[in-house]
Amino acid sequence: DTGATGVTGDTGATGVTGDTGATGVTGDTGATGVTGDTGATGVTGDTGATGVTGDTGATGADGATGATGVGSELAGVQVQLQDPAVISVAAGTNVLFDTTVSNQSTAISYDPLTGALAITESGIYYIAWWVAADGIQGGTAIVPTFAITSSAGDNIQASSPIISGQLSGNALLAITAAPGSPVTLQLINATDSLIGYGMTPVKADLTIISQTPI
Repeated sequence: DTGATGVTGDTGATGVTGDTGATGVTGDTGATGVTGDTGATGVTGDTGATGVTGDTGATGADGATGATGVGSELAGVQVQLQDPAVISVAAGTNVLFDTTVSNQSTAISYDPLTGALAITESGIYYIAWWVAADGIQGGTAIVPTFAITSSAGDNIQASSPIISGQLSGNALLAITAAPGSPVTLQLINATDSLIGYGMTPVKADLTIISQTPI
């Protein structure tokens, strides 16, 4: 029979560590971990200095000159009544101007026998007139009244409560004149009474002007 196991003796002193063995082969790289959250954006840096301006490029060639525009000038006619023997104008009749002071228009002509101005070109015409009046009698009208009338139906009147004195008026007419069919206009006594003229060197004056192309 086996005899009883004796008491374990004290642990002996640790022996000297042996030399380290050779390093083993490196294992495979593990999978990449999840990307972390982006950090806060840093403060924007100072703006850099502006660079030097480059040289100006060469001036391009001049473009072609445009067509010359159409010019215009004022043209017109001025007539007056100067005859000392004419002392009045009858009811509803034309003022008969006897003196052409100026005629600078090829589109306007004046007939001293009828007192009518003939306009042969369409356009805008400005008319200014005055009459030295001296009394009114013979009809129901009690104040001098004159009117610019035309063959196109215009009738622009001017009157004055002053029986004796200078009466004036003006008109701006759009004239449409067909070839060979001029528009005529005249200054008339627009009352049913006779109107006397003042005893002045010039008893009446009419000027008509327009802009014509050149």
